[in-house]
Amino acid sequence: MWKLYLVISATYCALCVATVSAAALTASFTRYQRKRYPWLCWLDGRQVELASVTAVALIIGYSCYAIKDILTLRLSVELAPVSGTTQPEKASALAIQAEMRKMFHERAGAAVDAFADGDRALRAFDWGQAITAYRRSIALAPSKSAYLNLAIASSNVANFTAAADAAKHALALPRSPATALVDANCLLQLGLIELEIKNLDAARTDLTEAVMLFRKWGDRDGEAVGFENLGLVANFMGLRAEAIDRLEQAEELYALEDNRLGRASIVYDRAVVMRDAGQRDFANAAFRQALKLYLTVDNAFGAAEALYQMGTLAFEDGRREDARKFLNEALTLAPRAGLDSEQSAMIRRKLTALGKD
Repeated sequence: MWKLYLVISATYCALCVATVSAAALTASFTRYQRKRYPWLCWLDGRQVELASVTAVALIIGYSCYAIKDILTLRLSVELAPVSGTTQPEKASALAIQAEMRKMFHERAGAAVDAFADGDRALRAFDWGQAITAYRRSIALAPSKSAYLNLAIASSNVANFTAAADAAKHALALPRSPATALVDANCLLQLGLIELEIKNLDAARTDLTEAVMLFRKWGDRDGEAVGFENLGLVANFMGLRAEAIDRLEQAEELYALEDNRLGRASIVYDRAVVMRDAGQRDFANAAFRQALKLYLTVDNAFGAAEALYQMGTLAFEDGRREDARKFLNEALTLAPRAGLDSEQSAMIRRKLTALGKD
């Protein structure tokens, strides 16, 4: 085994020498650098020597690499314990290590390809195809990234149990600084799911932990989304002042990042808080402002949501023509907004009710 380690060391040393000599061959130095480091002048006129050193080092490096492959092949088997008159060879620990590395790289490559398929489907609002692709990626090589995106896609088809399971599986995998923001977004997704099913205490806990992680790693957009949804949790709890405070914290962070979509979302959420507090005129004005902002950033989903809320307020206030106009506009935006069949059906039910009155 020591021979293998020696050859590997020689390979790296030779390739390092080749890299340094090639860098010296192609480098050019200023007069100031030459004055400060006189030894640089030794390189002048030595292009042939440097080129020769580079070539020789490369030959030695690649030769050692070939020898390493031969040694690895030979060391992949070793004599097995004798139990009879014949002494066969058995596979060594080196053999399974090489085999597992190859298998892992193949499976990992296939997992990355499946993940890319899921991303393409996610961007096209094809939630079913995205879910299938992310599950295929996880089956090949479980990853926090695929679990997170699976949770997002599952939430968009209202399969909150599957979404929560995916986020929890991601958080159960080993944590590291490299995946800290993925972990934070998994906590955020869990909080959003708990908010959706009105498990408010759990939502507050998960969202608060997510906000702390986002802040620790300097992700202002993530922190803003966390504060925004903490505001919605507070609103559902009837804590209007706390809700407004959390929304203002989110708005400040969105402003620092010049996130216009985020700021439009805050205006929409503030309108929801006003509506729930009984301030219907202020809410209606805020929904109109949110609609303009969503259209400015070309966000059809947000615009459709604002139009639906405006239509609902008009419907409840007896403004039939306004209600019909806003709801029809929301329905027109539905395909581009990626609204699911249930959301579109909800708009149609309101329009049907308007027709019957």
